[in-house]
Parts: sequence; structure tokens; C-alpha cells
Amino acid sequence: MPHMRTSFRRWLLYGGTAIVLGSVLYWFLSPAAKIPVFPPEVDLTNASAPLRELITNAREAVIRVPGSANHWGRLGMILLANERDVDAALCFQQAAALNPGDFRWHYYLGLTSTAMNRDLAISALTKACEIQANDPMAHSRLGELLLVTGRENSTAGK
Repeated sequence: MPHMRTSFRRWLLYGGTAIVLGSVLYWFLSPAAKIPVFPPEVDLTNASAPLRELITNAREAVIRVPGSANHWGRLGMILLANERDVDAALCFQQAAALNPGDFRWHYYLGLTSTAMNRDLAISALTKACEIQANDPMAHSRLGELLLVTGRENSTAGK
């Protein structure tokens, strides 16, 4: 019996060590570990008081919980609605990295990055179409972008 207890304890020690090491590895390799601590700085000097408050509150939410795709996405939507596409694209990129299965973040990333980085926009819209195959707007935006870039045949058969 003493040998069985020692063996059992040894297995508990090995199992516990494996769980701890696995958790540490997951934390370092997960998308949340790659998220910058701070969202983009936004020049609010000409913004109205309500808009300043809205953006400031959304930024603070991201700073408090940088691993929240919803916080990043909400800040991105606010920035997009106020024609700050570059900053919004960064937020949507972070939201998509944190929650790659959420159609919204890929779709909005595709919309905001179209003028700046067409390859990123095509990639994001393609991912959005894969996630939500029945969304006509995502397919339409992707089709337009593929036509403009001369890649209209790149999705044939999909």
C-alpha cells in the first residue's frame, strides 16, 4: 500500500505541474496576450462634450478589460460612426483576434480597412462571409472589392 500512495502522489504532482504549465503556455500563446494594453489615442480637441465622454468611457472600458472583444468592438463602432476609420480598424482587428468567430468584427474590419489596406479588407470580409454565409452585405462588399482589385475570380466556386 505505501508504494501505491507514493505512486498516486507522484501522479498528482505530475498532473498538477502539467496543468500549471499548460495554463501558462495558453496564456502566453492566446490572442489576448498579444493585445496592446492601450487602445488608440484619439484627438478629441474638436469633439463635442458628449462625443468626448462617449469615446473616453469606451477607451477606459478597453483599458480596464483589454481582453474583451466586445469592449474593443464597441470602441471601434463609436470611432467608425465618427469617421475615424484608422483607429476603428485597429479596434476591430483586436476584437477579431480576441473573438475570431464573431462575424461583426471581421465585417467592420473589412469596411474600415478597404481604403487603407485592401488585402486586409479582402481577408477580413472573406472571413466574415465564412462565418455568416447568408449575409448579403458582406458578400456584396467582398464582391465589389474583388472587382475593383481585379481578383473577381479568386472566390469562384466558394
